[in-house]
Amino acid sequence: MSASTASGTENRDLAAQTGGIHAREALRLFLLGLALAGVGNLAATLYFDPVPGLERAIPFMDHWKLFQFQTSYADLGFVRRGLVGSALGLAPDAAPVWLPGLAALPALALIAAMAAMLSRLTQPGLAIALLVSPGLCLNIGFDLGRFDHINILLMLAAIARPGWSLSILAPLMLLIHEAALLAQLPLLFALHLRRTGADTAFWAAGAAVLATLAALMLLGARHSPEALLAQYPLASPDSLRVVTRGLAANIAEVADYAVNRMARDLQIAFVLPAGYLALLVSVYLRMAGPAWPNWALAAMALAPLGLSIVGLDFARWFALAAINLIILTCLAARGAQRATPGWQVAALGLFALPGPLGLVYPYPLGLFSVLEALGLRTI
Repeated sequence: MSASTASGTENRDLAAQTGGIHAREALRLFLLGLALAGVGNLAATLYFDPVPGLERAIPFMDHWKLFQFQTSYADLGFVRRGLVGSALGLAPDAAPVWLPGLAALPALALIAAMAAMLSRLTQPGLAIALLVSPGLCLNIGFDLGRFDHINILLMLAAIARPGWSLSILAPLMLLIHEAALLAQLPLLFALHLRRTGADTAFWAAGAAVLATLAALMLLGARHSPEALLAQYPLASPDSLRVVTRGLAANIAEVADYAVNRMARDLQIAFVLPAGYLALLVSVYLRMAGPAWPNWALAAMALAPLGLSIVGLDFARWFALAAINLIILTCLAARGAQRATPGWQVAALGLFALPGPLGLVYPYPLGLFSVLEALGLRTI
């Protein structure tokens, strides 16, 4: 056997061995992520209002999310968030018992995808710490059935297949949930720009996004809350405002809440998730390097925080930003990297102790319970 043949055989054996190690690590992380999501989902039962008959299957299908899965272009015309409901074709006055399982599939796929990405990190402790940290699996389980999970999967698909897929997937994400405009698209476009530059696919995707936004704003159907409530008796009255209320009204509601109704302890409580995001930025920059393009990518990853202007789900925006930063960290691991200090790895785990980040309130099961027990909670 020649030296070149022997070397090629050794390389293939090494690749197979390395692939097997990654597969085993990915499976281990997936099972851990699944357990964490289960903990987050059980925690959600204390805060969500399940639909009768569905809560025993998976305790997450609250009346708010149910309306999004039922919203369809056939019933309501061209409205926001109508793509998934149009594909499912659900009756507006019924909730099939299989819906929670179907709605949970994107969450399971997202956990599997993130486990596969984290398995590539050369620091197993860091991979576990990122998986355990509150913005990932705990929050996926807490907010099971959210359209965010579908859009994150589409973002990962566009990252894995750079090029013209961006021009197809970017507008598709907006039709699934318009929050993708800040939640995923800034980071996705920034990654494309860094990889291939401002090529034809980049400009075509930008034009497709602008056209989709214009269609949603100019061609979107309008409905009264009263008519919708009669048509969708299982929906939460608050969820119906998603279709009936415009951008200006959303901004006005958030402004009124921030000025007149947000209690002092809630403002203080956001120090913790802010510290969590700062730590994630530090972990990413240590791995990727302090060059300004990496700082720009980190800034794009934090773009979901801008949704706080138009929506009250403040802790949810923190969680979306955290997932973006974890994805960036996994991508940076493909190149040269420095080891993350042990104190940062430990801190990521400690941030998860109060539980999932929640929706309006950060760490609703941990921090606010402590504040209430101490008599400090005013909400």
